[in-house]
Amino acid sequence: MAFSLFKSLFQSGSKSNSNTHSEAIGDLSGDEVKEISSREFIYGLIMAYDGIRNNMMATYFEQGNKQAMQIAIMLHELASPVFYAWEYFGYGKMGDFWKEDLALNEFNRFKSSNVLEETRSAYNRMSIVFPLSSIDQDGKLKKCTMALLKVLIGKLEREYK
Repeated sequence: MAFSLFKSLFQSGSKSNSNTHSEAIGDLSGDEVKEISSREFIYGLIMAYDGIRNNMMATYFEQGNKQAMQIAIMLHELASPVFYAWEYFGYGKMGDFWKEDLALNEFNRFKSSNVLEETRSAYNRMSIVFPLSSIDQDGKLKKCTMALLKVLIGKLEREYK
């Protein structure tokens, strides 16, 4: 399941079914946890968020669209748990991708708080409303991000016990 979510995230024109997030993620098997926590899966999510951010920044600079800038700024908060997972699993640092003060400040705020609670909160907010739904029309970015957050929450819960 996880690989098919990851693979379909980057295939243009494919349509997702209308499962709810809980049906789409379901109970994860060991293989699915390995796939979701893999370097390739997390890197793919980072690149998806980075692509959206780059498009929003280009729209802002080319057209002066303030809403595009607001979305780019919001992406820093949305992507923080994904970048945390990148670091948590030992694949690198957030600063390897985004180096701007605003992005780093948001990420450092996320890391300096209770990461488990912040990740749970991000998961719960995303399950109610995904702020990028107009961009993520097929829901794959949301599903993949929520799958990663679910795995991260499980790992963090085991650590904090």
